Amino acid sequence: MIKVAVSPTLSHLKEFLLDEGMRVVDLDDKAINREGEGITAIVVSGTDVNFLGMQNISAAVPVINAHGLTDEEISAEIKRRGRLA
Repeated sequence: MIKVAVSPTLSHLKEFLLDEGMRVVDLDDKAINREGEGITAIVVSGTDVNFLGMQNISAAVPVINAHGLTDEEISAEIKRRGRLA
């Protein structure tokens, strides 16, 4: 199952991804520390400038900027990147 951490500001996307059969967790430091293992991708909004309060976050999974993308495009990108992992 694809597991995605999504910015709290993207509630519409969370619902869409759940309907697509993905497991969705809120993107916050607790979720990353507690549930980070197995995350396929992280989705942030275009307004997430200082992501999780850190200036230089390093993630072992793809970080997708949702700005300007439709829910369908984001879902397709998550699935594509999940196959590459």
